[in-house]
This record gives sequence, C-alpha cells and structure tokens, in this order.
Amino acid sequence: MHIADGYLDLWIAAGAALLSVLVLAWAARRSAGDLDGPHAPLLGVTAAAIFAAQMLNLPIPGGTSVHFVGGAFAAILLGPHLAALAMTSVFAIQALVFGDGGLLVMGGNVLAMAIVQVYVGYAVYRALAPYHERGAVFAAGWVGISAAALVAAVMLGVSEAFAYELSTVLAIVGGWHVLLGIAEGAITLLAYEFVAEARPDLLAERTPTIDRRRLLRRGAGVVGGLVVLSPLFAWAAGQVGYTEPLEHAASATGATAHAVSTLPALLPDYGLAGVDPYVGTLVSGLVGAALVLVIGWLAGRPLTAQRDPR
Repeated sequence: MHIADGYLDLWIAAGAALLSVLVLAWAARRSAGDLDGPHAPLLGVTAAAIFAAQMLNLPIPGGTSVHFVGGAFAAILLGPHLAALAMTSVFAIQALVFGDGGLLVMGGNVLAMAIVQVYVGYAVYRALAPYHERGAVFAAGWVGISAAALVAAVMLGVSEAFAYELSTVLAIVGGWHVLLGIAEGAITLLAYEFVAEARPDLLAERTPTIDRRRLLRRGAGVVGGLVVLSPLFAWAAGQVGYTEPLEHAASATGATAHAVSTLPALLPDYGLAGVDPYVGTLVSGLVGAALVLVIGWLAGRPLTAQRDPR
C-alpha cells in the first residue's frame, strides 16, 4: 500500500504531512501519560518485529500477495498513541533506507497506515472487546487495514497522476484490501494469541512488569527469526509475479508518477548491488530491523525514565 513519490498532488501530500505531524505531536504528548507510559520500553521491540513481519509477503496465485501491516496489533499491545509513533518509525526507515514509499509522500503513508489504521483499529477493538475479545482483535486488524486503504485510495484517486479516477482507484485499492484485510485480521489475532499466552501482562490494558534486558534478548530472537524467513517469502512472492493492488490501480488508470527528485535510498528495494537478491533481502532485513529497534528504544526511554530506572 506504500504510495510512491509522484503519485500524489503536491497539495495533497503537503496536507497529509501537516495532519500527520499534528496527530503525531498529540500522540507523543499523550504517550507520556500513565496509560501508555509503562509500555514505552516495548515501542522499539514492537516496531522492529512489525518491520520484519512486513517483509514476509504471502503469495496469492493470480499475481498478488499480502503481508502483515500491524497497526491494529501495535495499538492493542501498546495503546494507540505509542503505536502511532512505532508505526511511523517503521515507515520512516522503509522510505529513507529502502525507498519503500516516497519521501515527499511520507505524510500520506503515515496518515493512512500509522494513524488511520492504528486509531480506527483500536476504536474497533475497544468497541467490540466487551462482547468477544478475540473477535474484536480480528475485526480491529480487518477494519483498520481496510480504512487505511480507503484513505490512501482517496488521496490517489483525487490526484492528477491517476487522472482523478476516484471510483476506479477506490474499487481496486479499497476493494482488494477489504479482501486482503481478512488475512490482516487473522495474523493480528495469531499475534495477539501468542502474546496473550506468553506474556498477558504486556497487553495495553494491563500494567506490565518489564525487564529491559530480557525484553531486548527475546525481542531480538523474534525479530531475527522473522528476518531469516524473509528471503524465502520474497522468493515465493516472485513465483506468482507479485504486484500490489496499488500497481493494479496504476495500470487500470494509466497512472504515471510525476518526475520528482529525492535523496537516493541506501538499500533500494531491500537489496544490495551485485549481491544475490535473497542475501540482499536478509541483510536489508537485519539492517532495517536494527535501525527501527534502536530508534524505537531511544524514543521510548524518555517516556519512562522517571518511572522505571532500569
């Protein structure tokens, strides 16, 4: 769902960036409160795990694939405010280091996937959890990613690059993600079940007991395992001629991205020049996960410095 540079009109990209900055500033302020503060040390580990999980593209015969985005799961685990910050760190590293999502349209990507998905998913979870908690988790993942896709589709559909064909873009990008969102809901539920079984105290509505060193060791193990699997999933996605719904929409509307000039990515397309692509994927995954982990860990420390001296 990552929007590339040149696909959004400048006024839309600027408006999305401004709105994202305002929401994230509010989220950062709220994150210092009692509700989210105890979960701040989890920010880096959660963000790194989601980055790694996003590299696992599940191939779907017919030429597309789906991968876990994770905004609703992050919100359930961390609370929505810290989750928005965690997801933003993921998308920032993806854009800056790997060229996955443009720099000029980063505000649009953050708005759709780090804000709309997180807050809509969390709202759905809170509304349904009193009636059926696991159903609420599934619905949070499904509705959250569908809402994010619809927001992205609106931004694209009212842009010149897509010839202002809003209905077409909504049908393809929004419609596909409503279907693919079933997988997002299922993976969200699986991740929730894992945490609920292993460490129920980590869920956002409870007060966790956190040993930072132990958390870092275990988190590194989970993230490392996901990264090691990423080349296999990259190969499998290639076997079905992987494309994303956004690419289908671009083909259907004849969209051509406006030429823009931005800083080159350090590891474009999650690869290394002159290196086997699967080795490049592995190295890129390790580098990206480490960067996200460090950024999230440093961002979380000030929020709990006064509460947890460890």
